[in-house]
Amino acid sequence: MNYRMFFIFLCLNVVFTPQISLQYEVNNIAVLYHEDDPWNSEIAVHTVIQHFNTRYDKKYRMGTRFVSKEDHLSTNITVCDLTYEDEGVIGVIGPSSPQSASLVQGICSKLEIPHIQYHWTPNISVTKQDSVVINFYPDATLLAKGLAVIVNHMKWKGFTVLYEDTDSLVRLSEVLKLAGSTHNPVVVRKLDFGDDYRPLLKEVKNFTENPIILDCSLDRILPFLNHAREVNMLQVFHRYLLVNLDAHTLDFSHLDNNANITTIRLFDPKSPKVFNVMEHFKKVRESNDHDRFSQKFQLTNSKTSYPLKAGALRVQTALLYDATFILIEAFMQIGRDGIKSESLMCDDQKQWKDGFALTSFMRVRSVDEGLSGPISFDFEGRRTNFRLELIEIHEDGAAQVAEWLPNLQNNLSLTRNESAHEKQVAQSLRKGKVIVISKLGMPYLRKKDAKDLDVSDDDHDYEGYAMDIIKEIASNLNFTFEFKITDVYGTYDTTTGSWNGILGELIERRAHLAICDLTITHQRRSLVDFSLPFMNLGVSILYSKAKVQEETNKFAFMEPFDFEVWVYTVSLYFVISTLVYVLCRIAPGDWENPHPCDPNPEELENIWDLKNCFWLTLGSIMTQGCDILPKGISSRMGTSMWWFFSLIMTSSYTANMAAFLTKAAMGTTIYNAEDLAKQTKIKYGTVEGGATQAFFRNSNFSTYQRMWANMIQARPSVFEKSNGEGVRRVNNTKNQLYAFLMESSSIEYEMEKNCNLKQVGGLLDSRSYGIAMPLNSEYRSAIDQTLLKLQERGVLARLKTKWWKEKVVKEVACDEGEDSDASNDALALANVGGVFILVGFGLAIAFVFALTEFLWNVRKVSVEEHISYWTALKLELTFAANVWITKKRVRPDHSESSSSDGSDTKSIAQRVLQGAGSILNLKAFH
Repeated sequence: MNYRMFFIFLCLNVVFTPQISLQYEVNNIAVLYHEDDPWNSEIAVHTVIQHFNTRYDKKYRMGTRFVSKEDHLSTNITVCDLTYEDEGVIGVIGPSSPQSASLVQGICSKLEIPHIQYHWTPNISVTKQDSVVINFYPDATLLAKGLAVIVNHMKWKGFTVLYEDTDSLVRLSEVLKLAGSTHNPVVVRKLDFGDDYRPLLKEVKNFTENPIILDCSLDRILPFLNHAREVNMLQVFHRYLLVNLDAHTLDFSHLDNNANITTIRLFDPKSPKVFNVMEHFKKVRESNDHDRFSQKFQLTNSKTSYPLKAGALRVQTALLYDATFILIEAFMQIGRDGIKSESLMCDDQKQWKDGFALTSFMRVRSVDEGLSGPISFDFEGRRTNFRLELIEIHEDGAAQVAEWLPNLQNNLSLTRNESAHEKQVAQSLRKGKVIVISKLGMPYLRKKDAKDLDVSDDDHDYEGYAMDIIKEIASNLNFTFEFKITDVYGTYDTTTGSWNGILGELIERRAHLAICDLTITHQRRSLVDFSLPFMNLGVSILYSKAKVQEETNKFAFMEPFDFEVWVYTVSLYFVISTLVYVLCRIAPGDWENPHPCDPNPEELENIWDLKNCFWLTLGSIMTQGCDILPKGISSRMGTSMWWFFSLIMTSSYTANMAAFLTKAAMGTTIYNAEDLAKQTKIKYGTVEGGATQAFFRNSNFSTYQRMWANMIQARPSVFEKSNGEGVRRVNNTKNQLYAFLMESSSIEYEMEKNCNLKQVGGLLDSRSYGIAMPLNSEYRSAIDQTLLKLQERGVLARLKTKWWKEKVVKEVACDEGEDSDASNDALALANVGGVFILVGFGLAIAFVFALTEFLWNVRKVSVEEHISYWTALKLELTFAANVWITKKRVRPDHSESSSSDGSDTKSIAQRVLQGAGSILNLKAFH
């Protein structure tokens, strides 16, 4: 049937229904209502009847009766009266309650009169009574599947179901099956019978911030949302799905709504078809003909009326319109064969012979676009073709975002373009204050000093790189925000079964955004959404530079040997020297002729006294040798063993000394992660519960697995609560015995602050920081677009320079000209100063011995020459002071003493010439 022609015809003709003339065949249609049904539904039936009555010879009349939901006997009598009076009926429409409809269905089945239903009913096994039933309400199984597809499209990890009765649970059966594939538990609560929903809402709020799926009668939706607003559950991050198909007809404007409210409908109330039908409804209601019908059939029930405008068209009215239209149209098409209604009694066994044929014909009919959408039925009379439109409620009205039809299976057809979606998302962000969760830690975020506070700044308490990025995004998207601080990134608590920290706040939707040094990982991505990266980086090693020791060991040259080795070496020196002395005394070969020219000496002498023996062994171990050597076999053998010992000891000392001094100068050295993994002296760790820890824990690379094993076995623990504590541990651990594994961007910042720190090796992986938000956040695309703009304009690079370079407060300044990448390899005086002290000490002892020998020799001369001690001392000192004389008399010349005064008067020049003459062997000056 061409609906456009139908409406044009109605608009051009008088809308008054002519008085039914007795010369026309009249066919009755029974319509059953309840007292609480909207009387406007009658207009839909009457409009269709008027349409056919004004166009065709066959006339139709609506027999309307009110029936009780509780009094089934009265309902039975009413239906039987309708089927018997006035040549019976060609069909029975209604009533709307399942209990009364079941009774009517039994009567119609017995009489084989088509029974048209327009209410929701669960699918049960097919019986004989279903042979004449056609239900224009969407099939319960397909409707449940469609709801599940819609919820699954929203990708909610968890949700809360609030239902009114058991029918609600049946409608949501497929939705509840999704609970098995979600991470968070699904909460199911029944609405209380009273009018106060606040206790239930508070209970739900304390338990979870999951989206709420509400299935209840239409009159309870607005009171429920009003109470949700009172308990602060209509904020930007709250989501509601209203299952009632008439929810879109409600006026949500007075709610001052910031939440995301989504509902479902069967048809677009703003479509031209709906608009034209509603205009015709108004004309029918205003017609006098309608007044006569109302008086005759007692239709007026002003308590349940609603305005006749497109946005207020409810499902029941649309279904009644489609049901009446298809019933009459089908009767007309098969009525060409002469079929007509019959008067039937409920107590009789007679049946309408054409009823089953009419029902079957209606079941095979399909309508591409009825008032309630596309219509078709299966062979059991269930409606299998319809359209579910997904609607978002906004301040400026409702907007369709997607639709689902049974032939789409598990897919949704999106009807909103991307630009419209982004515009709507931006508007939703402006509704309230956006909560941004973060973690204190420079250069990303820190609390401002009191002197730096700016009363003109809405968020003047904090500053940092993260704050500046959020300010730029808020400026572009025109929303306000507030920072909320937590201490941890987020870990899973097995006892409570929930996440804490930043991740917990996002999962529970207590925050809209999260920004800090939060790494994008696979696990986190399964829990929350991330924006495009605003920084790319990788894990590296933070280590301290070699520090100059404040207390250096000047006798470090002795450290290559242990003290015990030194004691044994010195003791062996004395033992070997004494032993050589004994061997030389015993060995005949060491007794020599003092006069080589005399072949038969009377005496032999032995030059190996203790002094020469000690000198021989000392020269050997000092690798300097000696001018005299033993000649006996035994003495040579003993000396050679000492030489062998000296060779090993001096070589070992030289090697160890070089290694020790080099190590002391360079400090402990590592160059990459492999060096860390191969040693056990230097401990290393990460932030507890962070992405870096997860990287090592989950890595399959052997080096990183070995490092992870070392970290978890280390005692005390090598893990720190934050990057700041890890950096402090690197600085405070002595002898460079701790390294900290952290993100390269944070290492750059710490190196700018402290020149005692350095980065070791390259990046161990590649990762990114992103802005986190609750899963399936609609504003993620808007955030991504804004970040791309900031990156293209160079804003992100400028902000990094600001907080990594310009705003850095130096804790340890760098020395000018200092090479930060290399240590000074030169050995300082502090490293070898002990050698100079030892030389000085030895020379001082030698001088003491020389002075002692000199004074002893003076005494000897004074005794032998029979002169005074002071005279001998004067003679020896005078001779010693004359550095040009290289020969000394065996016995001193006494005349030198008597003429000493004259000698003392010689000029200095003469002494110099005399010395020069002796050097040139000139005798002229003697």
